[in-house]
Amino acid sequence: MKKIILIFIIIIITLSGNYRAYAKELSNKIDNTQVINDKNLNSLILNKVRDIDTYEPVPKYLQDRYIKNIPENLITNYQIDMANALKHTLKNKITYNNKTLKQMLLDFNKESDNIYQQYLKNKNNKKQNKIYLKNLEEMNGTISLYPNVIIEEIQPVIDKYDLGIEPGSESDIFLYKYYIEKYGIKYAKELKELLQLKENTFTKIYFYQLKISEKI
Repeated sequence: MKKIILIFIIIIITLSGNYRAYAKELSNKIDNTQVINDKNLNSLILNKVRDIDTYEPVPKYLQDRYIKNIPENLITNYQIDMANALKHTLKNKITYNNKTLKQMLLDFNKESDNIYQQYLKNKNNKKQNKIYLKNLEEMNGTISLYPNVIIEEIQPVIDKYDLGIEPGSESDIFLYKYYIEKYGIKYAKELKELLQLKENTFTKIYFYQLKISEKI
């Protein structure tokens, strides 16, 4: 358990600020006066945000030490248990406002786009800009809790198979890469799509925060 916690500490230290770095780089590419086309912005984001397929939360040379292998005789039961937990996490309305995790992200995408378009219509209204920033910060604050929520929903399976995963930064990607994708768990594709949507949404919203904060 201590080794797993240590790994997460290393990950957090190494990768803290990644979202901000991506967003700042995007910010430098787009002029303040430019009306952002959603398609172009999404293209820029997709070129900067980590690709879940290629990203490794734990370096390959450390994976044998820190990633547990499910015993051969338990794999079938593990696949069933994890699939059931994953189905619940992805399909059920488990958010505070009675939505699925995916629907909340889609709503945040739409809401943040609306906020930014309203900002572009009157960029010098500082009072209004502060309200916009607060709304965007609340959205990204909620998104930052996604790893915790996902791990907590799957905690019974994590405990049953002694996976040693604790809620924390990138624990959701850690779970996906080494305990869901690796074992061909049903709904793995849907989880990957959710994680990529989370990355894209967080980065875009932070980009909006940066642009609006320039006019405070």
